Amino acid sequence: MADAQKKTALDPIPYGAGTGWRSAIHPQAGSGGKLVLDGEIDDGPALAGLAAGVGFDLPAGVCRVAASTTVVGIPRIAPGFQLRPELGVTVRFEGYVPDPGDLHWIDWSLGGKVEFGAGSGGIIRPTWWGAIGDNSTMNDDALEAFTAAAKVLAAENLEPIAIVAAGTYRLNYWDLVGANRLRIVALGNVIFLGMDPTGTTVIDLDGGTETSGRQVRTGDIHWPRGCSIQLGPGAAYEYGLKCSYVIDSELNVQISGSYSVAGMDFDFSWENWGVLKIRNTYSAGPAHVFRCGNNSVNVNRFKYRFDGSGHVYDGAGNVTSYSQSIGLRAQGRKNVWDGDVSGCGDAIDISGATGNSFFGYTENCLRSVVTSDVAALADGNTFNSPFFEVVDGGTAMAIGEGAGSQGTTVISPVFEGLAGGSDRTAIDRGTQCYYLTVLSPIFNDIDTTYTGAEYGAEGGAAGHGVAPIQALYFPADQIASANAYALDDYDEGAEWTPVVGFASAGDESWVMAVATGRYTKIGDTVHAWCSIEAAVTHTTASGKLQLTGLPVIQANLSGLGAVCSPSFEGITKAGYQVVHGRIPTASQFMEFDASALGSAISAITADDVPTGGVVKLRLAVTYKAPT
Repeated sequence: MADAQKKTALDPIPYGAGTGWRSAIHPQAGSGGKLVLDGEIDDGPALAGLAAGVGFDLPAGVCRVAASTTVVGIPRIAPGFQLRPELGVTVRFEGYVPDPGDLHWIDWSLGGKVEFGAGSGGIIRPTWWGAIGDNSTMNDDALEAFTAAAKVLAAENLEPIAIVAAGTYRLNYWDLVGANRLRIVALGNVIFLGMDPTGTTVIDLDGGTETSGRQVRTGDIHWPRGCSIQLGPGAAYEYGLKCSYVIDSELNVQISGSYSVAGMDFDFSWENWGVLKIRNTYSAGPAHVFRCGNNSVNVNRFKYRFDGSGHVYDGAGNVTSYSQSIGLRAQGRKNVWDGDVSGCGDAIDISGATGNSFFGYTENCLRSVVTSDVAALADGNTFNSPFFEVVDGGTAMAIGEGAGSQGTTVISPVFEGLAGGSDRTAIDRGTQCYYLTVLSPIFNDIDTTYTGAEYGAEGGAAGHGVAPIQALYFPADQIASANAYALDDYDEGAEWTPVVGFASAGDESWVMAVATGRYTKIGDTVHAWCSIEAAVTHTTASGKLQLTGLPVIQANLSGLGAVCSPSFEGITKAGYQVVHGRIPTASQFMEFDASALGSAISAITADDVPTGGVVKLRLAVTYKAPT
């Protein structure tokens, strides 16, 4: 806006040869004569006769206009001036209109209307039409008349600036559908207070159609901080704010109250940004704090604070019944959500979300992330360093129900169980979870890290390959996979304690000088090492020499037990030079056999281990664990 257009009503805007402001009630004010301002004489011709580009003072009085009129002069409006067009009459200001502040100077009680054209400067105020933020006056009619003027400016490809004075404005419904490019400026704390006991929506923003939105407009609505939507005594609404076809706009929305469907509903909207602070206390059934109404919500970026506050508590402050509310229903593509959700049954529902990025934390919610919609798959979403508080009996991520999810990536999450709770689950994959990747998680006071199937009922046959859920991190307790292409366990550097003895112990005695073991498990493959040095005495012991204490049982391989070649001392068997260790199938111990060319394999028994000697064994063995 040009500097001259920013001047207030008190600025002496020069015109012509710099002769100052002219009085519109002077006999020679303009070609249409002077304004009478008695509410009886038609002042329309006098208004129309004010010279273009010339400034005129409009003093107190009632300016009756009986026929549609265009004003090209520059009016400076004084307190007490009233413009009163009759029914069907339109007064249009084409010249610049200096902002007179919060004066109620437009009287539309007879059914006429006032418009502002391209040269007017674009600043309008609801108070001009009589809107009053006194928490008493109903402002529906004044806001409707104001919005009609804003739509005219928008239709002429202008950006109307609505300056709203601080106060509480009571209303039943404000229809801003079609008021494109409206920039609202709040002068202090502004509250729009819905009063309808059977209302549908407090404020409705609708930019038009998808085609016009994408091809024509930019910057549909700019909703400021300090401007909130609340509900008055006895009011009941389905929605606080509805936004449709809003594009490239700044939305700093504050909403509080009880809304049976959603505090804010958002659909067919792109490339918007802002800060959303919404609290929906509806508790009679499922309701949303913020809802993306369809999957045509794309490339938006919001910081948010969503609160359900619908739980039922006992006298000690413990939750006895969780709310059915949903904090954020995220749909659409490539949106960025950065904030926190609290006090909801389900914090975030990602059904229908594709390629969205989520930051922030959830607290005091029964479930943090869900996929509940049977018709909307969640695809390729990323959670970046999230913090999930897991309540007693709660689940952080339940992303395998409904249509499920695929390609979800969770980076450096913290799963924090609520102190003193139980049955706290980090991730429930249900039956419809595909391609889940969890990187570097932290589990604090979590009872179950992962549960549910690794992939859905369709499995690999439907093209859903199974990526490792523990790609870089594996829990202490293996989550077994039935898929041959999935790596489901990894453990390295673990210790085990080797123990030697005979099949029938008798009076055997082993004094262990060395008994150490290590192993690494990769999937179903176990690599085990051990070193043993022990003094042995026996007289009644018998049977095979055995090494027990292997870290994992060997799989049942139908005679294909693992074999190794240990180094040894303290074993004597005439005619044999080689000793082998062998793990019988489906066993967790090792036996020893002797081999020689031209001779049958012979077991190492108590008879081959002299009493009073020292047995030394060092070995490494690889074997297969059960899947």
